[in-house]
Amino acid sequence: DKPKRQFKTGEGRTVLASDLTTVYTKSRDYLGPFEVAANDTSLFVHARVDGGPLVYAIVERSVGEAWRRLYETAAPMAPPPGAVIGQGQMALGESSFGFPLNPGTYYLVLENTAPPPLLGVMVPVGEQIASVSYSVELGDRK
Repeated sequence: DKPKRQFKTGEGRTVLASDLTTVYTKSRDYLGPFEVAANDTSLFVHARVDGGPLVYAIVERSVGEAWRRLYETAAPMAPPPGAVIGQGQMALGESSFGFPLNPGTYYLVLENTAPPPLLGVMVPVGEQIASVSYSVELGDRK
């Protein structure tokens, strides 16, 4: 028997990853690397976020690995040390997005940012831990 899929796979797409992850406040998870071998291909992501919203970035492998090394040395949270191919927000609940990519290898980086201060006043808030079910697929650009 095959394991149950969390999300229905898009027609003609190949599933690269299907998993669960937890992203704590002021932390990241680096998903991948994912290889795109053919032209006219898009990377598609389906996700279900619970607990706290996330932001994401898609970066080339060299940028993702340099960024991850900085993160692993407990350097202050900083933007990526190179170009971002795609980015956006993942609100609570389900979301889907896709980005056309050239052949290469890429990371999908998830970040749980701290809640912004309300009217400039910091109010103690419990940690918003984001739980994410996700599926990463490759398919034709359309």
